[in-house]
Amino acid sequence: MNVLAAPFLMALPEMEAFHAYSTFIWKWCPLYVQPTMRGVHCGLRLLDLCLRSLDPTLYGYLRGKNLSSNTYAFASVMTFSACTPPLSELLLLWDYMFANGIHLNILFIIAQLALIRTELLTSASPVKILRVLPPLRAKEIINLTNSLCKNLSPELYDKLVRHAYDEQVSDQLGIRISTCPNWSEQQDDTNDLPAYMLDAIDTMRK
Repeated sequence: MNVLAAPFLMALPEMEAFHAYSTFIWKWCPLYVQPTMRGVHCGLRLLDLCLRSLDPTLYGYLRGKNLSSNTYAFASVMTFSACTPPLSELLLLWDYMFANGIHLNILFIIAQLALIRTELLTSASPVKILRVLPPLRAKEIINLTNSLCKNLSPELYDKLVRHAYDEQVSDQLGIRISTCPNWSEQQDDTNDLPAYMLDAIDTMRK
């Protein structure tokens, strides 16, 4: 929460910052601040789907290294990229995001991947690069984001727009959110799991 509040406090007087922050949290991304973080998990799934659609080569390479958005993008999705410096560039991104929709943060992250695409594809261990994303470059990220928007299918883009406040999106994507510590109950996507894990999950759910 502090990471999300800080940019508002840097740009606005305290009372205005509180009002803007409250509106942002409770009106535009209420599913992000639920205890289960349903919106965050939905955003991560959509990031994978968007990357697979927009850049199947990069998506396939990362998946081949056992890397999904849960591995490298959780903090960026959860904080709307506020975890990546510098703050001056973040404020430019947020100006654009608030003007055009907070769903664009998912595409901001894909744009950041695009800026280091060659490094990722030529690295034997891309996870080392993805542990800390490079400093934000707002102008380039926004330019790439505009292009990314044009290349997404209407159906996927619609889910992207609604995922932060509409629970139906997570239901449509098959995301199962549970507070249960049982690992089998937390497997919200079994499409990529090997047979032995599917068998174990089926057994534990009976």
